[in-house]
Amino acid sequence: MQSLLFETFMARLRHHFIRTVIVSIAFSVPGGVLLASDGVLEINAVCAAQGCFTGDLPGYPVSITGADGSSYVLTSDLILPDENTTGVLIRTNHITVDLGGHHIDGPVVCEGASVVCDLTGTGDGIRADGSSIVGVEVSNGIVSGAGRNGIDLGDQSIVRDLRVMSNASDGLDLGSGTIVERVVSSFNAEDGIDVDSNSVIRASTTQSNAGNGIRASGGTVVSNCTLADNETNGVLGLSGTLVSDSTFVANDGDALQLNNNSGYRGNVFAGNSNNISGGVNLGGNLCDLLLCP
Repeated sequence: MQSLLFETFMARLRHHFIRTVIVSIAFSVPGGVLLASDGVLEINAVCAAQGCFTGDLPGYPVSITGADGSSYVLTSDLILPDENTTGVLIRTNHITVDLGGHHIDGPVVCEGASVVCDLTGTGDGIRADGSSIVGVEVSNGIVSGAGRNGIDLGDQSIVRDLRVMSNASDGLDLGSGTIVERVVSSFNAEDGIDVDSNSVIRASTTQSNAGNGIRASGGTVVSNCTLADNETNGVLGLSGTLVSDSTFVANDGDALQLNNNSGYRGNVFAGNSNNISGGVNLGGNLCDLLLCP
């Protein structure tokens, strides 16, 4: 009887050991790198202090080299110690970062009817390490309080489902051929959203930024956006910009300032210092209860 009980106990112990090993292998890789699930690499405040994966030294920024994979997710908030510290530094192409609903927060506070920040510095919430880094995607979280830009990425980037606020320069500073959607950018000391040429901005809100709500270089399409209380212009659109189906409320400067070979249609303007400067009226625009001239 004792022998049977002993054998049963040992069998259960072996089963538990094997299961533990399998789980450990499934959710970690050599070098202490954590996998959240489905091969997605984990970033959190604990691993940031010791180095999260290959090529990442202890402390900030969390440096993504791509050596262990191309997809990353935050599993905790990241709190930056000062205005000169960057949260996440991306050092290779075609990286995806899901903030997982978490924050990257620096110490900068920008506020007031005329937005003023208490600190400025050199740190960004998330930054690509040079203009040659392309194809980065960032989504699903909050970036605030950086000493420079909230998010600073190169060409062919995708930024979606974010709140970006209270940064000492731009909320978003992005390269050409980028897509921005479902972003709220507010109380930044310069532009809410700044994109280079041939980009798309849609279903986004910029409010109470000290610069332009949106600064769009040539060939960019802005649609279904809300621009309110921005101190310089609502939208500054350079050559070949199209702005459609958007709402402009209480912006200083021009609500919409366009080069003459740009166009606008289906927009609503209310209570701005000046509604429109430049561009071609393509129809269906409402200026303070009347059709725009």
